[in-house]
Amino acid sequence: MQDNIFFLAFAALISGLIILSLALFSSVRLVRKLPDGTLKNLWEYLVYFILLFIAGYVIYGVTIWNSGYLFVHLVVSGIFLCGAIFVYIVCLLTLNTISDIQRISVLEQETIIDPLMGIFNRRYLERRLDEEFSRSQRYHLSLSLLMLDIDRFKNVNDVYGHQAGDIVLKNLARLIVKLLRETDFVARYGGDEVVVILPNTTISDATVIAERIRMQIFEHLTIGDGKAAGRTITGITVSIGVSCVSDKNYNVHELTLAADKALYQAKEKGRNRIAVYDSQEN
Repeated sequence: MQDNIFFLAFAALISGLIILSLALFSSVRLVRKLPDGTLKNLWEYLVYFILLFIAGYVIYGVTIWNSGYLFVHLVVSGIFLCGAIFVYIVCLLTLNTISDIQRISVLEQETIIDPLMGIFNRRYLERRLDEEFSRSQRYHLSLSLLMLDIDRFKNVNDVYGHQAGDIVLKNLARLIVKLLRETDFVARYGGDEVVVILPNTTISDATVIAERIRMQIFEHLTIGDGKAAGRTITGITVSIGVSCVSDKNYNVHELTLAADKALYQAKEKGRNRIAVYDSQEN
């Protein structure tokens, strides 16, 4: 009888060690999935604690082996086993939860991000614009919109090839994002058209931002030799239309339409320029 109880106590302890080892493996996998930060550091501490628990189990196992049968060993081994199971379940559930969240995040990114330019797509733009417009109306904040189009972009595709045109679009998106604030929003509207939402921005401030974008693109947007049929693409310019929430455009559609009309005016006046929507002229 005593031998059987001793065997059960030792078996429970060994089982706890195996389960803790599985928990340790799950914790290490989880740490690798997490981005750098406080949460990752806390899980790294948990890994160290699990290692400490494993060492404690081993030490206790040696104690059982040397001291022989004691009923308390069976009780303690059972508690250790339950503790190991609890740690393993927590680690496994957390790992599965993190994996599911990451998969959902990837799927969400695929539905709202334009795969070529790496900025938001038109579907998400429309949703975000509705939100920003509602917020501007509720709190009486300024809201400006930029609509940007590459001048004679078809010529780039015809002369240098569509691959070079794709590179132009990618570099254009990166440059615009670098020039904007964290609160601003940029999305591909269609083709080579890009829309920028500028929350809490007056028409005068939006004009300054638009001019800075235009100048930076003209001065810095180039495609190096070897990426465009062995030639360097320079002199890429954009035209930008600017509109702002006012009494004349009291809904999202009219705000977007105003920016589109301003863009058309910029192209009509010679391209490589900005135009601000004037309700009195339209």
